[in-house]
Amino acid sequence: NHLPETPKMAADEMRGPLVEFLIYCNEERERCRNSGEEFDEALFDEAVSLAERKIRTLTGEEVG
Repeated sequence: NHLPETPKMAADEMRGPLVEFLIYCNEERERCRNSGEEFDEALFDEAVSLAERKIRTLTGEEVG
């Protein structure tokens, strides 16, 4: 399981904190997968989901 891909938008539209956070998380997930170290992807996704909900609450930002 992984988060949905970030939407394809024009560069000037990709400014919100939620989109930036999701881009970072997708990159970090790939880095962890490829690190050769133990990686609990389900736990990572759960943490990202909790943070995403908090960001949405604080900013009212939607993706997609």
